[in-house]
Amino acid sequence: MNQFSASYLAHEYFLSRTRFTTLLTDAPSEWATLPVPACPAWNVHDLLAHVSGIAAEIVGGNGPGTDSQAWVDAIVDARRDVPLDGLLEEWSTVGPVFEEMAAETRRLAVPLSYDTVVHEHDLRHAIDRPGARDASGVMSSMEVAVWLMSNDLNRREFGRIVFRAGGRDWECGTGELRLELDLDDAGLDVPPVWELLRLTGSRRSLAQATILPWKGDFPEGLAALLHMDLPARDIIE
Repeated sequence: MNQFSASYLAHEYFLSRTRFTTLLTDAPSEWATLPVPACPAWNVHDLLAHVSGIAAEIVGGNGPGTDSQAWVDAIVDARRDVPLDGLLEEWSTVGPVFEEMAAETRRLAVPLSYDTVVHEHDLRHAIDRPGARDASGVMSSMEVAVWLMSNDLNRREFGRIVFRAGGRDWECGTGELRLELDLDDAGLDVPPVWELLRLTGSRRSLAQATILPWKGDFPEGLAALLHMDLPARDIIE
């Protein structure tokens, strides 16, 4: 992930924010209440409140405290009565300021570029508007995902997992090679790096993950590298 500077990741955040805005500008009112299968506690309005509200709160000096989940929940709750176009307007105002801040520090750029790109595809699934699966943000987000998973694997002393996707190897963790997955040779009808991002971001059910051509210690390895529960139902995108 070291090849991606804070300014690069802040730009990827901007690109994803732009795609979000394009998808939801002048959206039918009923879209607001569409469920988001990848985030079952949320609808489309909640998802937009999350990504736009995080930027607004950070720009306003209200960063997360020790309980980050309570902070995230409060952001969404505070915007329940704001319509989609109001959320977009807020994001258009605070977004550029946030991007300037993120360009100066990877502490903001790393997690929030990843979060926004992943949620962009959650939105696309919810509103049935697939796209941007080969976007540069998918690649940079996969790099962030590898860093996150490596930390998880090393903390749990699991060993090393190697993924193959997009013509390259993605290594997570250190030590003994315990698990491998080659998505380039899995007969996918979607870009392999995008599928890997969705899989490792807990956007596939255990049943969907299990049928992939793993070699090694599965499902122990899958459980070790994920930091979110898998969805109970298949996510078909």
